[in-house]
Amino acid sequence: MSVTIVEKTREILEDLADYRRWVEDLEAGVVTSAQFRRRRLLAGMYGQIQPGVHMLRVKIQDGIVSASQFRALADASVKYGHGILHITTRQAIQIHYIPRAKSPDLLDELADHGLTGREGCGNTVRAVTVDPLAGLSADQVFDVRPVADALFRFFLLNPLSQNLPRKFKFSVSGSKADRALSFMHDAGFVAVKQKGRLGFRLSAGGGLGALPIGAEVVEEFLPVEKVVLAGLALVRIHNDHGNRKVRAKARLKFVKERWGIERFREEFRRHLAELEASSWADQFLLDSQRLNLALPKSVATEVLVAPKGVPAAWIAGSVHPQIDGCFSVAVRVDLGDLPAATAKAVADLASTFGDGTLRTTVEQNLWIVGVEAKNLAKLWKGLRELGLSDHRFFEVSNPVACPGRTTCALSLTSSKGLASAITRALDKHPELDVPGRIRISGCTNSCGHHHIAELGFHGMARSFGGHAAPYFQVLVGGGAQDGVNRMARRSVRVAAKHAPDAVLEILRLYKEKGGTKSLGDFLWKLAPEKLAKALARFEEIPSYEEDPSFYRDWDFESDFDARPGMGAHSPVSVDLVDEWLYTAERHFLHARTQLSHRFWGDAVYLARLALQQALRSGTLANGTEDRTLLQDIETYRSRQAQVAGLPALDAQLTDPGVLAEEAPAREFVAEVGAFLDELLVLARRSPAVFAAE
Repeated sequence: MSVTIVEKTREILEDLADYRRWVEDLEAGVVTSAQFRRRRLLAGMYGQIQPGVHMLRVKIQDGIVSASQFRALADASVKYGHGILHITTRQAIQIHYIPRAKSPDLLDELADHGLTGREGCGNTVRAVTVDPLAGLSADQVFDVRPVADALFRFFLLNPLSQNLPRKFKFSVSGSKADRALSFMHDAGFVAVKQKGRLGFRLSAGGGLGALPIGAEVVEEFLPVEKVVLAGLALVRIHNDHGNRKVRAKARLKFVKERWGIERFREEFRRHLAELEASSWADQFLLDSQRLNLALPKSVATEVLVAPKGVPAAWIAGSVHPQIDGCFSVAVRVDLGDLPAATAKAVADLASTFGDGTLRTTVEQNLWIVGVEAKNLAKLWKGLRELGLSDHRFFEVSNPVACPGRTTCALSLTSSKGLASAITRALDKHPELDVPGRIRISGCTNSCGHHHIAELGFHGMARSFGGHAAPYFQVLVGGGAQDGVNRMARRSVRVAAKHAPDAVLEILRLYKEKGGTKSLGDFLWKLAPEKLAKALARFEEIPSYEEDPSFYRDWDFESDFDARPGMGAHSPVSVDLVDEWLYTAERHFLHARTQLSHRFWGDAVYLARLALQQALRSGTLANGTEDRTLLQDIETYRSRQAQVAGLPALDAQLTDPGVLAEEAPAREFVAEVGAFLDELLVLARRSPAVFAAE
């Protein structure tokens, strides 16, 4: 199958011209920045923390980009940005620091190479994440790329995709290893075969963010032919039932939580049946024969012996056999960042020694595929000259990190700075560099996928003596691949400057006690109090006067200031709000666990506790443990009416009493979760609101 090319159709050309008109109108003062925002998001243009420049997210469909396209992206990053390509956690490529006035020219230029950012942002159907080894590895059930491509093409510029309640994300995996991470997607397709027929296990209703919710199985077997119709059915449910009034309640995962998986399945099947019965359904039914889903003929791969001069560790760690007798070579890209010159050189290597394509991964790395055994030594030499021959592709020294506060307007901390510090620490302690994945986000939003990490971190702030300090919440035991589907469990919070040492301590504990368990399984089963005790010393920092370096983030020389206005309210208020929200979140996660066990009364009880703690974060009602939930609701509503920015409390959200039935219990837990999510987002973006007079 060839690389997906977005042809310059009439619709694409009209869209590019329309975007150009918007930019010209903005520059001329005809429209405002607020009016322009939605249009630029549809084009794939994000704002940056730096004024006047944008970031473009380019969709890399199937995670496959041709060498010529990769060169074009590198050239564009120099011409329009800061000369670096950034690989994202959903296989896209981002270019930063684009002057707004030049952005239409950039989009036009990329369109000449079959590339688009259309619907890379905003309340749209985003790119389809695909198994990076689709059609190559021996574990593939069939080649899923043509199916993923059909999904992508159906929703691109589709009117239904332009104004959803919130974003919608698909994933497609070719084997049960699930390298495209269906567990965290709105809809995930994992290839299966049933009685000789090709199809997918379909999961839906997943998502990360401040309150992560895992996808659940909707159909154990969905024939290939119905994939586009099934995707459309789920998008329709999202469009019809997603909450458009409150952004924090708008994702499909909240619809699933409110309904429960049984009703969700019923609604999906009803929508799918309606679509199948429609007069135009046939044109969207896929023909598995015409799609050419067959894998290459299996060829016995020779046993590799490291060629002279090539490290055996590189052969063992980076070179993987393909079903067709060739090899896929894993290329570790630190933090997903490639300078333009390096990117062009990598493209040349893929053309010379591979099949002329590169594959991006959700871990921000690359694969060069279709490499013959005779070319491995030459490829290694080329990668070594570029500084890209590190064989530690699957080890914890190769962390995933979002861009963080370097460019992101939402980030609290320097996620990339911490990732680099962890890598440096493990370079000094190679004996601790075990298989596993560290994932880091600069805030709770989980762009770095910390919720599905074996060892995860998300940024936060604490205050001591009137000075703000960067901290990270530690999360352990998560996973979304190889049969592991669980959200990481929270542990302690550690100072940013202590975090690399905390990682080393965790890994020492694993080496001593882990036995044959994976890192994720070990940390998941480790008693929380044991881990907390081992990490306790990393929670404390000296006073600012004793050592001001603890009050500066990684890669930043100035004192830490998480958000504008962070220092404007008292340290006591910051810590109390943080504690209340932390406690509320823990109660809520326990409530969801009870829902999954069908203990409706227990779930409601725990959700009531979560709601009460959440309300107190918005009222600073310290020392009021004897107050009732209704009193806390009344106090919050009174304060919310006086303080701009505090989210409104749903009029129907009240003390539910004892609920022992499924439907009202699910409804109450879902409403509490959505309200808590709003507060968590507010605490990240505008913490000063909580202390407003």
